[in-house]
Amino acid sequence: VWVSVPKDKFYQELKEELTELVLHLRKEVEFCIKSLPEFSGLRPIDAPSLFPEIGRKMAVSSKKFGVGPMAGVAGAVSFFMGKFLKEKGIREFFIENGGDVYAVSRTPFTVGIFCGKPEIDGKLALNLKEGEWGICSSSSYIGHSVSFGRASIATVLCDDPVDADCCATLFANSSNVEEVKEKYELFKDHIKGVFCLIEGKVFIAGQITLSKVSPTGLYNRPLHTR
Repeated sequence: VWVSVPKDKFYQELKEELTELVLHLRKEVEFCIKSLPEFSGLRPIDAPSLFPEIGRKMAVSSKKFGVGPMAGVAGAVSFFMGKFLKEKGIREFFIENGGDVYAVSRTPFTVGIFCGKPEIDGKLALNLKEGEWGICSSSSYIGHSVSFGRASIATVLCDDPVDADCCATLFANSSNVEEVKEKYELFKDHIKGVFCLIEGKVFIAGQITLSKVSPTGLYNRPLHTR
C-alpha cells in the first residue's frame, strides 16, 4: 500500500498508525472468512449485522455488481484508510493498493494505465478532475485473482473505491466487447466511467479523458472525451 498526503499534514506517527490500521483491517477480513466461508466465494452474500464494518461494506458493494465480497477487498482497505485520514483532518490524499487507487484531490491529476501490453503500458493515462475518486482495475491475465473473462484490463471510475473494485471485476469477467457494452448499460448509473481493453478492442464510456504519454513521461495530448 502506498499513501501520499500533503507535506503540511504529515506527522511522524502517521506511517505507524496506518500500518496498524491495515493489520487490523486484515484481521477483520480474516474473521469474516472464518465466520462465514461463503464470504470468500464468488457469489454475493448478505453479511450478518454483527460483521465488522469492512465486511458489511464489501458485501453491499459486491451484491450491487453480482460478484463475491473479496472482489472489493483492496478498495475496502483503501476506503477505511481514507476514512481514517479524513478523521485526522487530512482532506486530500492518494492511496494506491495493488494498482487500485482511492484519491481525494483539490486539483486535476493523471493515472497511468498498465496492462502488460506494450502498445498501452507507459503510453496512455487517464486525466481526472479534482474531487473524490475510486479508480480500480482488474485483468483476466495479470495478478493472482480469479477471472472468467478475456479482458487485458478493465478500469472503472466510481465515487467509492469499493464499488469501483467490485465493478472492475465484473467488467474483467467479460468475454468480448459486446458483453462489456451490455454491462455498462446495466450499471452506468452506479459508475463514473470505464476503460476496457478486451480481445484487441477498446471500450470507453463515461467521464473518461485519455492522454498520450510523451517520451519524457509527461501526460499530455487529450485523445478522447465522452
